[in-house]
Amino acid sequence: MQKTHIATQRLATALLLLTLAGCSNSGLFKFAKHQFPKTGQKNPVIRVLGIWEPASGMNQGKTCRGFSAQIMFFGQNSDTPAQVDGDVRIYVFDDQGDEEEQAQPIHQFDYPAETWNAFLFNGPLGATYSVFVPYTRPGVHEAKCSLRIRYTPKKGFPAYSDMVSVVLPGNKKFDDDSAQEDTGPLVKLPANAAAKLPTVDQTAPAQHTTSTRLPSPQEIQEQLQAKRPKAVELTDAERRRIMKEATARLKQTEKEKIALVGYEEQAQAEDVADVAPVRPASIARTKAKQSRQAADDNDIFSDDETDRPTRRQPRVPSQRKTSRATADQDQSDDEDF
Repeated sequence: MQKTHIATQRLATALLLLTLAGCSNSGLFKFAKHQFPKTGQKNPVIRVLGIWEPASGMNQGKTCRGFSAQIMFFGQNSDTPAQVDGDVRIYVFDDQGDEEEQAQPIHQFDYPAETWNAFLFNGPLGATYSVFVPYTRPGVHEAKCSLRIRYTPKKGFPAYSDMVSVVLPGNKKFDDDSAQEDTGPLVKLPANAAAKLPTVDQTAPAQHTTSTRLPSPQEIQEQLQAKRPKAVELTDAERRRIMKEATARLKQTEKEKIALVGYEEQAQAEDVADVAPVRPASIARTKAKQSRQAADDNDIFSDDETDRPTRRQPRVPSQRKTSRATADQDQSDDEDF
């Protein structure tokens, strides 16, 4: 019985604690769940990283355009983003006005250390602060803005982020100089300006101030001569080579020695004497054909003479044999008598 009473008391105590926990601030339990590294004198902030993008939000109860940021602080002894305890200031610049006006921020937003940790949440990388900064300049024009963050710890030196450029979309403005170059200067004439303009006589013949003249043949010839390229002058070696070749072509020797006279072999060509020139292929072929034709004709004539049948001439007795036969005939006649 006593053990049952003790168990009942413990159960009631647990229910009471759960009830009190449900009525308390849930952020306390959330913070206890995510134990972020903290910065301080032993772990000072050495880098501030801000990721900005155009966004819409509320400013003084009205919807306005501005910038949304994910801000992270990195300490000297931690590789992940850390929770900070200090003041934060955000500067906003834009491209409106002259150079001096653009060098000054149009607005700066201050967040004290007591309220800054209200923007803390557990991001993909760790401790991350999510804020919205409104664009305070009125209008719906396009604005090229730059933002920078300054963190000031309670003890130590401030740390700055890099300047980040963000373009807010809107109506584009036109440059006055570029508009004048494109369209030209616009001149407004008074109402009576048309009466002061000079009148043009439509019946008068048109006067041509320019005249065209055709060039003469001599001028055309001079222009052609000027455009004609100059002839290349021959050197002494080329002249000697041409003369040797012309002389060799005129000489026709029985031996018909042939030697090549080339431009590259000038030194050897100068030493060659009494040498017949190189005959063109057509002349050489003609002479060879003529010589072969003559040889064929000689062969034909010689064959005809050897193959032709010869007629046998009657044998004529010599005078000596005739006289001897006559004497023998006379002697035989004498014996008969």
